[in-house]
Amino acid sequence: MSLRYRADIDGLRAIAIGLVVVFHFDILSLGQAGFIGVDVFFVISGFLITGIIAGDLAAGRFRFADFLYRRVRRLYPALLATLLLFGAFAFARFLPPLFAEVGRETFLSLLYVVNVYFWRSVDYFGLHVDSTPLLHTWSLAVEEQFYLLFPPVCLLVHRLWPHRLRATVIGLGLASFALSLVASGWKPQAAFYLTPTRAWELMLGSALALSLPGRRLPAPVLRLAGPLGLGLIALALVIYTPALALPGWFALLPTLGAAALILGGLDPAAPVTRLMALRPMVWLGRISYPLYLVHWPIWIALQDQLPEVPRGLRVAGLGLSVLCAWAIYALVETPVRQGRVLARPRAFLAVAGTLSLGLMAVSAVVVRSGGLPGRFPPEVQRLLAVARDVPRGFEHCEYRGGAQVQPCRIGTPGVAPSVLLIGDSHARALAGAFDLYLRQTGKAGLFGFSSGCLPVPGAESDICSRFVAAALQRAAEPDIAEVVFESIWRQPYEGTGMLFDGAWVPHAEAGAVFADRLTRMTAALTAAGKRVVLIEPLYAAPHRVPDTLARNLAFGQHWPVDTPYAAYRATFAPLFSAFGQAAAAGARRVSLIGELCRSGTCPGTWEGRPVFSDNNHLAFGMSSYMAGVLERQMP
Repeated sequence: MSLRYRADIDGLRAIAIGLVVVFHFDILSLGQAGFIGVDVFFVISGFLITGIIAGDLAAGRFRFADFLYRRVRRLYPALLATLLLFGAFAFARFLPPLFAEVGRETFLSLLYVVNVYFWRSVDYFGLHVDSTPLLHTWSLAVEEQFYLLFPPVCLLVHRLWPHRLRATVIGLGLASFALSLVASGWKPQAAFYLTPTRAWELMLGSALALSLPGRRLPAPVLRLAGPLGLGLIALALVIYTPALALPGWFALLPTLGAAALILGGLDPAAPVTRLMALRPMVWLGRISYPLYLVHWPIWIALQDQLPEVPRGLRVAGLGLSVLCAWAIYALVETPVRQGRVLARPRAFLAVAGTLSLGLMAVSAVVVRSGGLPGRFPPEVQRLLAVARDVPRGFEHCEYRGGAQVQPCRIGTPGVAPSVLLIGDSHARALAGAFDLYLRQTGKAGLFGFSSGCLPVPGAESDICSRFVAAALQRAAEPDIAEVVFESIWRQPYEGTGMLFDGAWVPHAEAGAVFADRLTRMTAALTAAGKRVVLIEPLYAAPHRVPDTLARNLAFGQHWPVDTPYAAYRATFAPLFSAFGQAAAAGARRVSLIGELCRSGTCPGTWEGRPVFSDNNHLAFGMSSYMAGVLERQMP
């Protein structure tokens, strides 16, 4: 196969990076599946790199050390430039917790193992990605791990079975795909981040590279391949819902689409090929790697530095990303790749190694110190410490998907439990107050929670469904007289929809389904002689309260931490309607914020301390106050 330059592949890179940046900057509603751009990149990479490896093997000139050197020379300059610039900005403008995370992820990114860290700590589609400054580098780690293993396998197979390389690659790719299908439903975080379940995407490109030499495909096939590829990628954008297990079978759409576009590009006269070879597409494709590197740090910086990031500023952030990517491409990547700078391998490796080791050493110091907190006065550090002011001793009360739910005992020792408190992480945040309330009233109870789980039957994930089912089974036992539900309660009214009984329910219908299930659950418990209590949600501050107060003090800013009570009522109006239906079925509603919000403003601080450990979870220091509220408000 000829390794001639193909402008259409740069155009395909432009499509891939366009999908990713539009998704991350949240520019278009149709871009919610823009993460599939990474799948497209994987196929492109497998196709191009395998073509090089196969050509070198056939010519008898493949050397693994040379291969690795070329990879480092191609990838490391832009990566180092991005990390150095971002680290300097973070030192000047990030508070210690986020700066420490920059250091941690920088260290792991330079070793190309950061995907393992994210597997264990970050849900790519979760609520905390705005505090994950280098989240996008997971895909770089997957690629480089793949290329540490794949070339030696190719070399071994070429030497032992020189005509079986393509069959071996296809077999390994199918095994990886099968593992991905199983893991996507069983261990979704591992399936998303780890190389064994992603390798098949690169091997799809590899198989294509090994299959094309010596073959002439009919012109109609090549003409149809381009539109088919675009159609598959477009179909992925249209049919995506958060209910899909990823990568799973869904990843076939963008990967097969990318493969079809690569195949169709063999006909330079095909309309799709000419479209992808247009100069703007090629230009964007050429800067796609530095654009991928810089866009996420810029997005993180925008969110951290601005109280709001409206659509106009998001578009501006995308434009700034393109400008920075072009600068890195022109001033760093291209001169190094073309040998105009550090042409000799020994000089390049010395400089790259020194910078990398130095950056890793600095990153280690940043992590070890907790983000160099000495940059700020003690009062800033004291405010930031409130982010760690969460209920202690209740972690083991969480259900994480095991064989059974084991609720914790809370309240007065030696008294038989008669109250069951269940919910999500907001129930955990209230657990300290509820424990004090039970002690003050001479009662005892049981407590269990599962983070992110709406406490109604069949809602959200299998773990959530099992947790609620087990909790309701425990509630039905004769010793339990009162069942209390506490949650953020937002899920049915936000986003594009949610899962009920494993089926995706669109946003327009989710609220009604939730209200019906809540009412039915209440009616069943009431009929069984139980007293049902629904704790109305707390308000949410505009931003994380400890961080905002610390930022205001450190940088002389005036970001708000209070919430108008009218805005709170408007936000939860649909929920309160659902609670009204449940009340008609026997539930009792309890609000904990009447005194806090009686002036018409719900404060982010109370008696000189933050109400929340973030922007909506009750700080443990508020437990005594909330215990008093519970004692006055509980039926």
